[in-house]
Amino acid sequence: MICEVEDSETMKATLYGFPLSGFLGVSNEFEKDIPEFVKNSMGGAIYNHKLYPVFNFFKDIKIPVLKVFLIYEKFAIGVTRLITKMTVDELIKSDEGKLKGIFYFEGERVLVVDLGNLVKRSDVYKLSPLKLLHTQKRTPEKEQKTRDTYIILDNTNLAVKLEDVEDIIEVEKMCPINFEEYSGFVSSKDKGIINVKTLVENGKWILITKKGEAFRISNTIVVKGQGIKNSEDGFEYLSFEGKNYRVLR
Repeated sequence: MICEVEDSETMKATLYGFPLSGFLGVSNEFEKDIPEFVKNSMGGAIYNHKLYPVFNFFKDIKIPVLKVFLIYEKFAIGVTRLITKMTVDELIKSDEGKLKGIFYFEGERVLVVDLGNLVKRSDVYKLSPLKLLHTQKRTPEKEQKTRDTYIILDNTNLAVKLEDVEDIIEVEKMCPINFEEYSGFVSSKDKGIINVKTLVENGKWILITKKGEAFRISNTIVVKGQGIKNSEDGFEYLSFEGKNYRVLR
């Protein structure tokens, strides 16, 4: 796939070539304000209700103009525009570190990026299972300032403040030992061994809070809202689409 990437400062355009191996599709939806546990990314591209971290690996472009996103299995690549698909039989070798090589298209040099190093980065695998909420009605700016960001845990009556989330990881990273209300345990560098409480049977994700708790969950929904404390039980509740969710603390 040949794409063009513009530099927002110089407006100079460079042609890049990307492989179709592992390519899932194209998106033009981009979310800059994404959870902090998707580390070192510029933001996230939204594709099939999932958030794919976008990384800037363009050597000489500090602030690229990103309008279209190529979606791969564990990450996304932002470009300015798509040019064409073509097959290249042989690449010209390049001494530049992040390039597999170069070739020429209509007299213009095309840089072929080595995605191997990008795939190996651990941050790439922190693919968020978030379903981002998009509404037609825009929240007034004054109201936005008084609202917090919450993650609603699908198929439960629970929610958690985004600022209280340490990480969301794949369930494959859990050591499965079923006992009482727990699915097993995970190991955390900062918190040590954490028991994973089962909220959803066969859930594919584990949410870890900054307090050192872990929960087995399915999908999630990110919303802006204002929690209200219940004077009877002391818990905070978030109301969303006619349902009340107890906020984990």
